[in-house]
Amino acid sequence: LVSAVETYLKWLGFESVVNLDDTNPDILEEDIQVDCEDRFLVIEIKGIGGTSSDKDCSQISKIKYRRAEERGKFDVFGLYIVNHQRYMPPKSRANPPFTENQIKDAGHDNRGLLTTYDLYKAYFLIEEGILQKAGVKELLFKTGLITLEPENISSIGVPHELFMDGQVAIINLNGTALAVGDTLLVRKNGDYSKARIESIQVDDNEVDACNTGEIGIKLDRKLKKNSELFVRKV
Repeated sequence: LVSAVETYLKWLGFESVVNLDDTNPDILEEDIQVDCEDRFLVIEIKGIGGTSSDKDCSQISKIKYRRAEERGKFDVFGLYIVNHQRYMPPKSRANPPFTENQIKDAGHDNRGLLTTYDLYKAYFLIEEGILQKAGVKELLFKTGLITLEPENISSIGVPHELFMDGQVAIINLNGTALAVGDTLLVRKNGDYSKARIESIQVDDNEVDACNTGEIGIKLDRKLKKNSELFVRKV
């Protein structure tokens, strides 16, 4: 598991990733160190059959402060990554697998909580162009519960009607401009995908763009019921 996360971090573009499980297997501290010169990330990784205890979540704090003292800098970030309920299918697991207090404590201690399932999903979002590697790298330095989802997006709501087996959606716009050729993000059950606008109709008339009122949009793919649509903020 540690080696898999090491490979993932290198794929993201981190240049200095040290797997201490390989280089110093007798040192029972962090599993991975990432040196970005201007900041330093220490990561602990666990694969468990259930969910994490408070001690599991907070162990990385001690290591983070130890590394900060060694470096003489307060530029060290701590991250706990867990493959929880590993004998269950990912979508059947508790997501997120952390209690409200564990998330609050992580925020107060300036450390992050993340699941391997989120890393897995982020891989495909990057491959589809929904996320960028640079953005995901930055998210790993956040604190509290870390979710690897698109940022700087704005919801235009859930279509109140679908036609043509989900390829035509009726939505109400309130100042958000849409144009033929635009790409929307679609969220369904926490998963993101893309859909391109092929045509727009207002009062049964084809238009190139619109920013207000009820419109119909034809997409290059079929939507499922209760899918939420988003546009990227400029």
